Order: sequence, then C-alpha cells, then structure tokens
Amino acid sequence: MIEFTYDQVMWTLEQGRAEIQRVQSPSRKFGYHVCLGGSVLNAGESSKDLAVYFLPLDLKSPQPDRLLAWLATMWGSYTPLNDPRYTQLAYYRHKLRFDIPKRIDVFVV
Repeated sequence: MIEFTYDQVMWTLEQGRAEIQRVQSPSRKFGYHVCLGGSVLNAGESSKDLAVYFLPLDLKSPQPDRLLAWLATMWGSYTPLNDPRYTQLAYYRHKLRFDIPKRIDVFVV
C-alpha cells in the first residue's frame, strides 16, 4: 500500500476537476451544485486534501441525506470533519472527510 506524506502532491487541479465533473451532474438530482475550493483551486495542487463544496440549487430542493448516501456509494464511508475552523460555521449542514485513498473534505451548505 502506498503511504502519502504531507510533502507529496496528493491532488492536482486536473484530478480535482475530473472528480468534480464526475459528481456534478448526478448531484443535481439531490438539489446541489458542486464547487471546488481550497489549495487545489487556489494553488493548483494540495498535499493534504481535495475540498469539495455542495451548494443548494434553491432553498426548497436540497436533499442532504440522499446526497450523502449517494456520495458514500461513490467515495466510501466518511467521518465527521471536526476541525475547529469549520465547526462554528452554522451554514454547513455537514462537514465530512472521505479517505478513498486520497482525502476529500466535503462541505454541504
């Protein structure tokens, strides 16, 4: 098994865009847009994670529980992201970490 250290590139912009494109269309049936954020977007790479944001298409249609169930079929099991930088932000419904084997942090608004 390959072990990643934090000084290695884990995600590139090209890989992040491919993952976003893979989940963009299906996520709409749960009432969400998908956005890329974090270092992959801003610096073109990350040695830590891929930050993915799910934003509601409108205020009536989001189905976060169904979205998370579907994401689990795509990326496997997840754990809550208990980073203190995010836990106080009430506008996130869910803050999750997937390890598939590369880390994806998901924020559902």
